Amino acid sequence: MSHGLSHTGLFVDSLEQANQFTLKHAVRAYQREVLETGTFSVTSPATGVSVTPALCHVANNGDPAHGNIGIAYRLPGNAGIWLLASSTRDGFPLTEAFMASEGVSLWSLGDGYCEENRAWRARLCALEQNEDCAHLAPVGCSRPQVLMGHPNFAHHLWNELAALFLYARECRGIEGSLSLDAIYEPLLPLANLAPGAGLRVRRIERFTQLTGFQGQMVTRLGSTRIPAALREEVIREVAGRRDAEVTDPCAARVQGSSPVVWVSLRHDARTADNQEHFLEVLITTIATRYPAAAFLLDGFSYPADFDHPIYRQAAADGRRGILRRFIFRPRGFLAGAMQSRERAITAGITRFQRRLEARLSNPVISVSGMNLVDSIYLAHFADYYVCHAGTLQHKVAWIYNIPGTVHSNTAGVGPGNGEWLASQLEDGVQPAMVPVQHIQDLDTIRTANQVARNRDYHIRDIDTVVAGIIADMEARIHPAANGFTP
Repeated sequence: MSHGLSHTGLFVDSLEQANQFTLKHAVRAYQREVLETGTFSVTSPATGVSVTPALCHVANNGDPAHGNIGIAYRLPGNAGIWLLASSTRDGFPLTEAFMASEGVSLWSLGDGYCEENRAWRARLCALEQNEDCAHLAPVGCSRPQVLMGHPNFAHHLWNELAALFLYARECRGIEGSLSLDAIYEPLLPLANLAPGAGLRVRRIERFTQLTGFQGQMVTRLGSTRIPAALREEVIREVAGRRDAEVTDPCAARVQGSSPVVWVSLRHDARTADNQEHFLEVLITTIATRYPAAAFLLDGFSYPADFDHPIYRQAAADGRRGILRRFIFRPRGFLAGAMQSRERAITAGITRFQRRLEARLSNPVISVSGMNLVDSIYLAHFADYYVCHAGTLQHKVAWIYNIPGTVHSNTAGVGPGNGEWLASQLEDGVQPAMVPVQHIQDLDTIRTANQVARNRDYHIRDIDTVVAGIIADMEARIHPAANGFTP
């Protein structure tokens, strides 16, 4: 374990300290040090004294959506020790210390990260073989650059914007400005969420603008909980930025309806094989019981910055085989994949909507295919939701913090999942979960990430599940707040 390094204990202690959050679930200590000094320090495992990284390398070794672009920092010396900063969902902690010269890991934040960093380790070994890294010009300590922008709006809100929002609010009035490289801004412009912080935002249009060795220190800002004040800010921004020509006709149709139920439909990946039958029973039962009810059907929303050229750029690196399979079909890159998926989802929802409208007089409105800002604005009319686990639930629950029911495979609705979903936002409302005994996992996993949590599933005893959802809705909607009378 020591590999000739006599101070590994002090080294590991310094890495753990570097990963500590400095604000409420946001901005790790090493990230803050970069922001405020231009670099960060750890204890050298060789000498036991404080050292700062000599090199900073940015690369995409993640999934085809280019959301998990990570950073590797090389410590000075000939040992070839790199610190990897990765994992969007965990707020970009330092996840591994890797000695590329010997191909061994000195420390990892957990076993799962070792697997996630496999591609990173191969890259760093290649860099050590092909570059005389110990003698490259060291990175300067000039003004640092912050790299932000996950294409998935929920990760962006949860794991990035919360950190930017809290740091900018705490440091408002401090001399100087914060420089951001924005890869994606799927929810709102970054500068709008930190007014008065003196942000300088450069929009990245090509991945080649940000990958490779850097001339200055780069960091990602990380967070793992959404503050209530940030949700309020997003709600205000969404209301001001919505397209009234799109949202007003939908709003007019649900005005005065009670309850308004937000319902998600998926076209592919991690969904029930009897999804439409389940939702048809649910909606018709609610409509029969509550003639004034209205339903908003959600499937796919385009990011707010979909006109940005980055959606039409190829990755500069990463898992090219997967990129060719999932992104370059049929029109090239992320934009083409999104458009293809949205059309399939929206077409399916439209057919389902027409079938319901033939049976019901209640408003049944599709919000699929809209801009994310317009869709989120319309979600504020919802009193309750019934959603798949994942971003379809987050779109309504993580913004408006209202009650609802989540359905998924057994991994998604198992013990503790409801508590976890609520804990990802300040004072979060815990959703009900379809009881696990009513879920049967299927063998199909229709995603690039072949893990159990992405399995399709079958909902057993739909009538019992629907009765449970309606009982939960009636118990948790406050009559005085929305005029709904159970």
